[in-house]
Amino acid sequence: MYPDSNKDEKNILDSVGFVVVLKEFMNKLSDRAAFNPSNFMFATGKTKITMNETIYGLVQCTRDISRSNCRVCLNSEFGDLDGCCDYRQGGTVLSRNCNMRFQLYPFYNEPTVNDSEKRAKLHWDIRLNIILGIARALLYLHEDSRLKIIHRDLKPNNVLLDQEMVAEISDFGMARSFGENQNIANTKRVVGT
Repeated sequence: MYPDSNKDEKNILDSVGFVVVLKEFMNKLSDRAAFNPSNFMFATGKTKITMNETIYGLVQCTRDISRSNCRVCLNSEFGDLDGCCDYRQGGTVLSRNCNMRFQLYPFYNEPTVNDSEKRAKLHWDIRLNIILGIARALLYLHEDSRLKIIHRDLKPNNVLLDQEMVAEISDFGMARSFGENQNIANTKRVVGT
């Protein structure tokens, strides 16, 4: 178990409220993972903690344990969330048969950049940096990641901006993972929510 290592990361101000929301959210994900109708015992999801902050989570169990043991394993990891993460914005708890991961993302707090007044604030250098950030993220997913991922649903609604206008790609619901030497889009493994 360990928190994400980001020296600029700050502790959550309302730690009690954060832990309540986090544990409730991870508990729901654990139920979904343990009782997933497919053979794969995993679940991903997101929940809002404030208007501008969203918690993303992942829980999963190895296939060599039963569904009830998956739930027991994930329940035992809940207690480690407090000790591991010190109310930080992200963390991972790993065990032999199950693991959980969460990340809190604060995003751009303006409601939208669709209207012309707000769009005028997006100078071309900012737009170029957003485009380059998206391109770097896609290059990472396609070439540099251990698991090659093709997003398959990249659109403006799936690009989120943080306070510094740094682009984050979201919604991997239609993504497909590829093997190391696989380059044809005819894959059966679906990744995401």
